Amino acid sequence: MGAALQHPRAARAVGPRLAWFVREAWPSPTTGTTRVEGLLGPGHGLRLTVESDRLIAFGDGVESDALELTWGQTVHLTVAAARLRLVH
Repeated sequence: MGAALQHPRAARAVGPRLAWFVREAWPSPTTGTTRVEGLLGPGHGLRLTVESDRLIAFGDGVESDALELTWGQTVHLTVAAARLRLVH
């Protein structure tokens, strides 16, 4: 792992982890913004219900395979059972 991606707690991490973050966290007067980043381990998940006109979810930052969600839709993020290995 490159130094730029090294996390101070990485040495203590056991098993696969899923890092998530909000790219543009603009709070609204109604919903606010309290969580903008996190780390999920096996058996943990993040459920997000959209309370705006449009939300774009990226699995890898590539816009061509983004998931577009709208008001009332829910997405549930968890660590996958299978790991993806990208090869250059």
